[in-house]
Formats: sequence, C-alpha cells, structure tokens
Amino acid sequence: MKSIAHFSEENTRISTSLDQFFQVFSLSSLLRRCRMQKKRGVSTTSLFQFVFRLPFTGKNLYHTFASSSTPVDFSIHTVYRFWKKATYHWSRFLLLVSTRCIKRFVHPYNNADRIPVIIADDTMIAKPYSSHMDMLSYVWDHAEGKSRQGFSCLTLGWSDGSTFCPLSFRLLTSKRHHVNDTYWDWTWNRHPSSLAYQRRERSTESKPTVLVSLLQEAQQAKIPARHVVFDSWYTSPALCREIVSKTGYHCIGLLKNNRTRYRRIVGSETALTYSSPMRLSELYALCRKEGEESSQQSKIRLSKKIHLRIYGDIQVSLGDIETGCPLRAKIVFVSAHHHGKKNTKARSWIAILSTDTSLSSYEIVRLYSKRWDIEVFFKTMKSLLHVEKEYQFRSFDSMIAYMTMSFVRYIYLAWHSRQNTDVRTYGELYYQVWDELQDVTFQEAMERVLTILQKIMIDNFPAVAEKIHTLFTLFMQTLPSYTLGRLRYMNCKS
Repeated sequence: MKSIAHFSEENTRISTSLDQFFQVFSLSSLLRRCRMQKKRGVSTTSLFQFVFRLPFTGKNLYHTFASSSTPVDFSIHTVYRFWKKATYHWSRFLLLVSTRCIKRFVHPYNNADRIPVIIADDTMIAKPYSSHMDMLSYVWDHAEGKSRQGFSCLTLGWSDGSTFCPLSFRLLTSKRHHVNDTYWDWTWNRHPSSLAYQRRERSTESKPTVLVSLLQEAQQAKIPARHVVFDSWYTSPALCREIVSKTGYHCIGLLKNNRTRYRRIVGSETALTYSSPMRLSELYALCRKEGEESSQQSKIRLSKKIHLRIYGDIQVSLGDIETGCPLRAKIVFVSAHHHGKKNTKARSWIAILSTDTSLSSYEIVRLYSKRWDIEVFFKTMKSLLHVEKEYQFRSFDSMIAYMTMSFVRYIYLAWHSRQNTDVRTYGELYYQVWDELQDVTFQEAMERVLTILQKIMIDNFPAVAEKIHTLFTLFMQTLPSYTLGRLRYMNCKS
C-alpha cells in the first residue's frame, strides 16, 4: 500500500548535498591531518558538521540549543571549547579543502585556453560589539573613510573566471591602536613555540610580508596558477620584485598615478637601453601619441554601455631581483567609456602592470578583470554568511576557527554550483538550500501526521478501508495547487 509519496529525486539530492560534500572531500581525514582530535566525548567531526549546517537551517547556535524540536547530544559549551582550542591548525585545514576542490572538481574540467589566477585583497571585518576580545584593534576602513574596531582580513583566492575558491586568509591587527589593555598578554602567557603564539605574532606583520608568506604556502600546495592579481595598493615595484623572486608568480595589478618613476626599455633584445625615469602620466602621454601615429589602438566591448579602448603598452624595468637580473614588466594603458555617463572628476585612463611580458595587452586586461571575483566573495561572506554579526567572541583562536568554517561554507557553495552547472548566483543558491532544508522538516511532519491518521482509521474500521483510501484521495485532490506544490504528494492508491 502506498498512500503518500516521498520527496522527489531532486529535493532528496539537494537536501543531502551537505552529506555528499563531507563524504566526497573526506573532511574527517582532513580534520585529523590538522590535529583536530579529541580523546573522549563528542568527536571533532560531529562538532564540525553540526556547526557547519547551522546557517543553512535558519538558526544560530543559541536558538538551536534553546529549541526543544532539535535534539542535541552535547551542550553549547562543547561547541565553544571546540572553537577556542588553540592547537587546531585551521589555516592548514582551509588550504587542504580548497586544494582538493580545485584539483579534483574544478581545474581538470577547464579548457586549455582558460588561465586561472590567484587573487589577493583585504577587507574590513568590523567587530563593534566585541570590546573584550584579545588582539582587537582599530583598523582603517577604506570604504567608510574612518578607523573602525575590528580586523583587516587579507585573503588569498583562486579563480578561473567562473568559480572562486578561497585559499587562505590572515586577520591583521594594529600594534599601536589596540582596543583593550590585554592586547600584549599573549607575549608572556603563551610559549613562543605554540601555535597560538605564532598565530598572534603573524597577525601583527605588515600586509606585504603576509602576502608573500601566503603565496609561498600556495606555491608549496602546488596550486595551478602562474599569475597573482591585486589592486593598486599592492602594486609596487619592490613588492613585485619580492613576489617574483621568492614565489615565482607573475604579478598583474593596477597602478597608481603617483610619484613613482619607471625606466622605459627601448632597443632590441641584444642591445637594451633604458630611458630616463618617467612618471606614469608621462608614459601614458607617450604611449597614446605612439598609438595614434601607428593606428594600433584596439577596442574591447564588455557590455552595451562599457567599452574599453587599449591605447597600447610600454615595457619598463622594475629594478633587479635577488638573482641580479632586471625585472621587466609591461604596462597597458586602457580607457573606459561609459555611454550615457560623464564623470569629469574621474581619471579617463587606467594603467595595468604585468610582469609576464609574454601576455598580450588583451590577455592582461582579461586576467585583471577576474579580480572582481574576490569582491563578490567578500559581499557573500558579509551579507549571506554574516561573518561580522553572527557571533561575538572573546578569543582570537575562536575567531580564526569561525572564519575558517565560513570560508569552507563558501567552498561548499562553489562546489555545489559547479557540480550542478548552476547559472544562479551564490545568493540564490544559498537561500534555495536554506528553504529546501526547511521544506524537508515541514514535509516530514505532515507526512507523519497523515500516515498516522490513515493507519488509525484503517485499524479501527477495517471493513471500510477502501472508502478510507478514496476519502484520502479526494482530500489530496481538493488541496490548493500551491499546497500540493509545496508538499509534493501523490494520489492515494490501494
């Protein structure tokens, strides 16, 4: 007898996608490789899976334990101790998960002409209500134009133009503008060889130093990429020389029209000569004049309203690297035209630098355009995953653990979207998974109620069992269409 059908195959597949993610990525083995083990009590794998699912159920940690409808075998303090554990290597865990996602599920299925890149950028993680948190300081927020209480999150990500996958991050603080008096307690109450001490010591380093160390970690993990893309804050000749000499990655970044001077390379390969130092604006005027005389300017159409005009490129020298060889770079000058909009204050041209001189001007502009993927990632982390307001910690180790778990949730969304060849945005995908997990709970409750009601009626009135089936069939047929669409029931059969 089949009176009520179960969920469709599509709903079942999506509702169990979290279990498939844990199984396919072998997160339990990755947790053990990062020293995340317990001698007794609830396992770290169970705790990680429990906390990982919370944003997709519509409840936070407090409401989950306060609700009687959600049976939990451990207390809320067990989760807090799991987050606060300082010996867990969360940065290594994030790099292992992202590397597995890239090498197994994304990069092998790309075309040969698709060039992946590594993107570096930082964002502000505001914590205005966590005044008692250790390592908290005032950090300058470029979006707001003022100092705010929180951390500067320097993030490294991988992108092929379609899928973005975060690789690693570092929460940076300010030594001079700390919030509370317990900022320097870690220097005497923790051993220098401990992971907690090293984690706090690295958070006080400068951004260029942290960026080079994160790129070295990505190089050791053999991430499939040859270029690093960043904005104008990191594009300096000294940092480009350090990145190329220590990591081997080529740099692509936007240049500022400041006082930095560049020496143009002229002549043939056998007899190179250098011009006198010139500013970026002087190089732009020279490049545009040569492009107009030779008629080699090209246009790129990004959309109906945005057209790019490439005036040309100039090769310059960024100085000598550690091996003593000069580092050559190509600067591409681009002008963006927005039809229907006139902004006289904005600069009419931009300059993009690339240390890979074998790339054409079009390829340099195309690779730099992939930098926008990390901005979408930051927006998703703050708007959908609520990394700033979901929890307020007092421990810096707990903040690192929570940020890592949020980054892995984004990797799950990227993997889920890539596996299903989904053209939807991550926001729509996030809310659909959330709604479907809620629908599963509602469907199970209604199914149990109707099944119990039908069984009781048949047991008490076996002589009219056929009429009971007919009654349930008529009941399902008279339900509104939107209710049937939500419940997905079938007609009762005898």
